Amino acid sequence: MSVVLTFLATQAGGWLFGRLADGLATAATPVISVDSSGPLAEPWNVVVPQHPDALTGSSVQAEALTRWAINKGGGPASEVQVELTIWGNRDRPVLIEGLRAIEVDCVAAPAWTEITASVGGAVPERRTIIDLDSGSFTAEPDPAGEPFRFPLQVSQSELEHFTVRAKTRVSSCTFKLAVVVRDAGREKLVVVDDDGGAFRVVSPAASTAHMEWHATEDGLWTPTRV
Repeated sequence: MSVVLTFLATQAGGWLFGRLADGLATAATPVISVDSSGPLAEPWNVVVPQHPDALTGSSVQAEALTRWAINKGGGPASEVQVELTIWGNRDRPVLIEGLRAIEVDCVAAPAWTEITASVGGAVPERRTIIDLDSGSFTAEPDPAGEPFRFPLQVSQSELEHFTVRAKTRVSSCTFKLAVVVRDAGREKLVVVDDDGGAFRVVSPAASTAHMEWHATEDGLWTPTRV
């Protein structure tokens, strides 16, 4: 009998250990995965702290304009766009109940240099807007896009693609994004940031200088006084 009991205890222990290991593996796996484009200036409007004299003659590739402005200490002007592709990691559907800005920090718009251009972008499927001046940092469906309502469902085979436009008319703001999900009845936040840092958007309302992006002969773009 003792042999049988030992065998059963060993089997039960192994079963419990297996269940515990499976549970820990599931807990260690994020409920959803999020692929982020990083910050985009659409159109190519940016605000930077440098005087035009220090910017004239710069050459920037089109796809690098936003990161160029961020590396200068500035950022997209008035609004920043972030594209998110989201899918589930569970063997059951996960609800996306919303998007919001978190860790928001806004100060008065600085007296910097605005650089503008007239360049458009593609219209994505789920377009949302966050008004950082409103005090309510929840993403709302963009009236210019296709109408939709939260919650939306993702799974291992169902994706959702979002474009989030965070905008300010009067401030310089930093923030991160949070995807609000509900998994097995529990609400969770999945944070999206800019490679570990915050996203940034700067209002040009107080800018003391204005420049425009002009194309160069070698296909690059240079800020030019107007």
